[in-house]
Amino acid sequence: MFGMSIQPSPARSERRRNTLSLDVVLTEAVAILDEHGERGLTFRRLTEGLGTGPGGVYWYVQDKADLINLACDRVVANALDAVPEQPGEEPMAVLRGLALAVFDELDRHPWAGPHLTSNPGQQNTLRLLDRFGRLVTEAGLPADQQFYAASAVLNYVVGVGTQMARALSRVVGDTDREDYLAAAVARWEELDEQEFAFVRRVAGTVREHDDREQFTAGLDLLLVGIGRAGGRA
Repeated sequence: MFGMSIQPSPARSERRRNTLSLDVVLTEAVAILDEHGERGLTFRRLTEGLGTGPGGVYWYVQDKADLINLACDRVVANALDAVPEQPGEEPMAVLRGLALAVFDELDRHPWAGPHLTSNPGQQNTLRLLDRFGRLVTEAGLPADQQFYAASAVLNYVVGVGTQMARALSRVVGDTDREDYLAAAVARWEELDEQEFAFVRRVAGTVREHDDREQFTAGLDLLLVGIGRAGGRA
């Protein structure tokens, strides 16, 4: 009748929900975040990309904050999936590979890091900590050092990885990375040679360095200490 709204049938709504799925919503949300950043993620843009109405999205997420948290959780899950558990592997080698997988994910998705550091209780972040913990346990660390070692690796990987990813994303926006580093090194080289002897000496290294290599070097120093504490080379 005229003047009456026509509601979709329950069967039709159920088919739309089944076609949509949380996985599809998160895939589209991550793509938008990668291209437009956090400010560019709106429910209007998301629903247009999904070809659905807002009701379909709200079936899976409560609000934008919930959506971003789930998208961050997806990023960590990708890192975990990249290094599947294999029995008999050397634990320190697996730990290194997993840490680098997390760094690579944060490099691909620089928007995710700040949310991981501010909300460390996400499910897959806890899974990451749990796996780090099991690996340092297998490496032979004493029980009273296992939590400290696992959390140190997690804090280094997420904290340093986030810092590098955000810095690089800001630089690449309007300035060439090489030009940015060259300008920074020029300022370092103008510092007083006696007061800043180390900074002056490593200025050339900063100009030539690769972020992933820098991250890996620090990671290896950390893992060497953990390996020695567990009686491993």
